[in-house]
Amino acid sequence: MDRLKRFKYPLLIIVAIVASIGIFFLGSIYALDHLSIRQITPTQAANAMKDDHFWSSYRENTLLITGDVISVAKSGNNTIVSFKTDSSYSAECSFTNFNGNITKDQTIKVITVANAAEREPSGVKLNNCLLQ
Repeated sequence: MDRLKRFKYPLLIIVAIVASIGIFFLGSIYALDHLSIRQITPTQAANAMKDDHFWSSYRENTLLITGDVISVAKSGNNTIVSFKTDSSYSAECSFTNFNGNITKDQTIKVITVANAAEREPSGVKLNNCLLQ
């Protein structure tokens, strides 16, 4: 009986370590399998936020968005670009420390991560956008 007690705790520790390593690798595989770049329009982004499925549809995606600019505004260190949409909701992109030149009626392509988006009262604000 002493022998069983002596091996019981080290065996439990080994099982816990093996299980932890297995769970870590399964999580890593899941994360890598679900990372992808999705090409969407500003209208799709706006409608997804309006219909409450933005994060469930795009949460783990990097978004590549091409759209027509309807306005450009500065807000501190940020440049906020509003896209034309065919939705009652708007789609905006926020660029941090942007030194480029974007003008109204220009068609631009941006890349951003969906999980950094914010819900606006009547739109979606995509943060940390990069011009492509």
